[in-house]
Amino acid sequence: MDAGQIQQFEMYCNSLYGSPNPAEQAQANSILMAMLSNMESFTQLESVLANSKEPNALQVAATGLQKLITNNWTHVTEAQKDEMRNFLLNYLSQNGPELLAQARPALKQMIRLLARLTKLAWLEGPRHQGLVEQVNQFAQTSIAHWVVALEILEEVTSDMQPTLGSSMARTRRTALSFRDLALEKIFQIVLTTLRQIHAGQLSVQGPVQEMQKLLYQVLRLIVASLSFDFMGAVPDDTADDQATVMVPHAWTVLREPGTVGLFLDLYEKSCAARDFTAADLCLQSLVFLAALRKSFFPKEEDRNRMLSELIQGTKVILASRFGLENRLCYHALCRLLGKINTANQLTDLIQTPAFSEWIEQVYNFTEEALKAGRHLDNSEHYLITLWSQMASPLLALQERAPVTLKQYVERVTIAYIDVCMSLADQSATQNGFGDHEDPLENDVQRTEIVDVLASLGRLQFHDVASYVLTIFETTKTQSQTGTLSGPVCQKRITWLVYIIGALLGGQGGKFHRRDSSPSDRQQAVPEGQATTAQVNGELAARVFQLMSNSDSAPEAGGGANEAIELAFLYFLEQFRKIYIGEHAKTMQFAGGIGGWRAGGGDGFGGDTGGASGSSGQREDKDRLCTVLGLQDEDAVLGLVIQKIGRNLQKRLDSEPVIKKTLQFFHELAAGISIVQTPAASSHLIVSGRLLLKNEHVKYIIRNHSSPEFAFKSVPKFGKYRTMYYHILSKLFFMENRESKEEFDKFMAPMAEVCAAFIPALEAPDFFLQPQCREPLIGLMRDLRGVALACSGPESYTLLFNWMVDNPRAPQRSRIALLSRALSVLGDDHEVAVPLLKFMSEFVYNKSHRIQFDQANAGGILLFREVSNVLCTYGARLLTRSGFRDVYREKYKGIAVTLEMFSHALQGNYANFGVFEVYGDNSLSESMKIALNMCLAVPPADLQAYIKAMKTFYCFIELASRGHMEKVLQLETAAVAQLLSNVEEGLLSFENGVTLQCCATVDNFAQFIYHNRTQQTEEGALARRFVQEQPQSLAKILALMFSLIVCGELSSTWSISRPLLGLILLHPDDFLMIKQQTAENQMDEQKRTKMLNLFNDLMSDVENSLNPKNKDLFTRNLYQFAQSLRSF
Repeated sequence: MDAGQIQQFEMYCNSLYGSPNPAEQAQANSILMAMLSNMESFTQLESVLANSKEPNALQVAATGLQKLITNNWTHVTEAQKDEMRNFLLNYLSQNGPELLAQARPALKQMIRLLARLTKLAWLEGPRHQGLVEQVNQFAQTSIAHWVVALEILEEVTSDMQPTLGSSMARTRRTALSFRDLALEKIFQIVLTTLRQIHAGQLSVQGPVQEMQKLLYQVLRLIVASLSFDFMGAVPDDTADDQATVMVPHAWTVLREPGTVGLFLDLYEKSCAARDFTAADLCLQSLVFLAALRKSFFPKEEDRNRMLSELIQGTKVILASRFGLENRLCYHALCRLLGKINTANQLTDLIQTPAFSEWIEQVYNFTEEALKAGRHLDNSEHYLITLWSQMASPLLALQERAPVTLKQYVERVTIAYIDVCMSLADQSATQNGFGDHEDPLENDVQRTEIVDVLASLGRLQFHDVASYVLTIFETTKTQSQTGTLSGPVCQKRITWLVYIIGALLGGQGGKFHRRDSSPSDRQQAVPEGQATTAQVNGELAARVFQLMSNSDSAPEAGGGANEAIELAFLYFLEQFRKIYIGEHAKTMQFAGGIGGWRAGGGDGFGGDTGGASGSSGQREDKDRLCTVLGLQDEDAVLGLVIQKIGRNLQKRLDSEPVIKKTLQFFHELAAGISIVQTPAASSHLIVSGRLLLKNEHVKYIIRNHSSPEFAFKSVPKFGKYRTMYYHILSKLFFMENRESKEEFDKFMAPMAEVCAAFIPALEAPDFFLQPQCREPLIGLMRDLRGVALACSGPESYTLLFNWMVDNPRAPQRSRIALLSRALSVLGDDHEVAVPLLKFMSEFVYNKSHRIQFDQANAGGILLFREVSNVLCTYGARLLTRSGFRDVYREKYKGIAVTLEMFSHALQGNYANFGVFEVYGDNSLSESMKIALNMCLAVPPADLQAYIKAMKTFYCFIELASRGHMEKVLQLETAAVAQLLSNVEEGLLSFENGVTLQCCATVDNFAQFIYHNRTQQTEEGALARRFVQEQPQSLAKILALMFSLIVCGELSSTWSISRPLLGLILLHPDDFLMIKQQTAENQMDEQKRTKMLNLFNDLMSDVENSLNPKNKDLFTRNLYQFAQSLRSF
């Protein structure tokens, strides 16, 4: 760029950031964005950085260069990388302080450019890994230089964090290498600087304002270093902080005495100076110190010393409330208290000298927070979680538990319940929650609250339950007398239903502890005190009565409150865990509803007699039934099922209610577990069988398609039909696995739908009629539900014979409707995807359920129908273009189709050799279409939708394993594209994808190695590919060694199998990798050692791919990988 062009660029940048004219801003933005997205602008932007003095121009140019190198890294030359890095370091050394004072946004972008350049080049050799030393050269020139240097290190540390995305595996390797080579140096520098600031011993001094900036930057870099993803686990962004800080063992500076005290002293000084930014950063640093992994401390006394310092320090802060008027400090302290509790066992906390005073201060602090808060913030959640996590250990300690601590937990529990009631009152006020969301309408926050209450309520269950019952009756009375408004009453009742459900659910955890003994669970009940089962009955009876009243109310059909319905479902799920099926058999309550002994009857409707069936226990057991006016436990189960049916019939205004109702029904029907009890041997519990004894369940199964279950007719609920029929079919097959007559009755409504489609067998255009679309979608979803429930040969055979109802003329069978429908509606993804999903499940041979006699051609017929469906759908899809939603309209269909074909290929019910012998091209045509569908997914999109497209890798592995000659019949460029996708898959964070890619490469290597010299058709295909695409497999060889050297081995065995074949196919490339890896070492001794390791890798390995030779190479590779860890 000449001076005039630079001046024009500066004018556009100033217009973009400072023009009051929107049109002028838009024009500048359009011009600049076009320039910043073009790699040809690279040298022009570099010229702007070198010659411009305008902050806005520097900011735009640095941002543009960062975008260009990120998106076009492979096009950046080595000379450009070195030139840019040296320029940026020199520029920041000379001009950094001035930009820090006058143009901080421009400085920030230039630092980000340097950080991104460092990150992208990090794995390319030692010369790109010296940033720490290079920055340190100008750091101590002045305070401003020091701040700039620390900003660079902070930005690099933050940018090095591994991130989700298509390049996730590479960024993870970069992060781990950065951790090993640079992060410890950075932390030592910054912690030393902090100690110097604290002691007033800095080698350079400056104005107070600059010293404050330096302190902020030091503390921010400490937080960035300690929050680094040391294991490359790429944690969920929604997590507030790491559960455990996995710092390397070599960071001995953190074990030195006084480290915790340093941050506590700085916190106190900062608060005294009203510098709450620094105070907050000090507490954040202490949060990470509190979370250090236990194994980081080789000596127990070192860990105990740090814990005692944290306890003592936070006790002093709590006692003085120093700095807690600031919201940031308040939140950070709550985090710190929660982390101290989470990272240590209660017994370890109790043994610290200051524990009693500390826990008293924590209790007082919690009580004040709950009383003062108008809403529950994350800060209070940390405090409440601290107490909830103490409940279970206190239960385990029993009589040895500190009495005062148990009292604290009970008081906190009651106070927390009061907060929930105040939330109900607050929701009815004019301002409501202001900027905050009502927790009842926020699934995450509501779940956190009830989970905490479930844990808290375990400890002093009787007292807490009594308090809840009192609130319940008070609310009921106030509602009847009109002293409580309708909206407030409804909110309170909703909260109370959740709280009661939480208390019941908490009892499940309490009585189901593995480490509890029979005597623990059958403790004597004090005279005059109700048994746990009696209290549970009282609580549950209130909710069941509410539920009955709600369902019988005139407005229950349409406008019923969604929040209370979701609360009912939550309660029922907790009730199920205690009294129905899975956990109920392990309970040994003294009595009460469902109070049977372990090893007794089948829960509701089971035999509960015997020696334990005293009249008192019988009275307890009948309590719930009596309150509800019901005869027995089966009637209570009927009440639960009635609630499910009522929701499916009437709650059509709420999708969450429909969804959660079906999920609850599914758990109720599918509850199967093997349990261990003290009183009996292990046994199987099937709660579904309990349901089959109930008349309400039998009614639903008999009338599953009745219009009274109106949710099926609501289009937006269509996706839940699969779950509905999965549940009912699962229950049906429990007692009718082989009865064709009963199955035909069950399937009669679906048979009627199929019968209406029969004309389409001759004229597929019949499906184009508008009245056909919705029934067809519904039919496919229903059939998939039935197929999901076929868990064995008997049930699957019933469904197969129903689908292939004319085996002598399969083209006239119901199954033929699928390919006919796709031939005219294949472009409609809302029809095609449900149909393909059903077919995928129908041909899936899970648990070896698909079995045919030798005289039965069912396997061949099944595969041919898969081929018909695949070819019909695939041929239409591959000719389409202009997708509005490429994922839903294209990739989702491809993913399901490949899954379907993979299921067919590995089903073991069709002999594929038969097809070619008898001239049937079903296999070859379907294979060709499937491979072309794989090629229709661009590599970038394949990585962008990696979870949805995992079937791509499964299919490629199956195709290359058994049908390699068909794969190599593609154009060699197409095969190379498939292998390029496999190469990217090796870098996937999905372990299953990585293993499948290893297997695919092994399939290729073996086929080419064994056939390259053969004078056969397979040999010709192998030689053609090697000659036309010589680097395709060689690149994978280089990548695999890169993964090994960087320690990115998910499985030594898996990567060793293809690696040996690649080495034997490309010996020259292997030698080149060997030399380059050795040359990248820092000194001669390491280079020699690396060469020896490569020699040992191939020691005694023959030029063969027989199993024995592969096993030898696998052992050598394991030793090779282990030895590399010493570098």
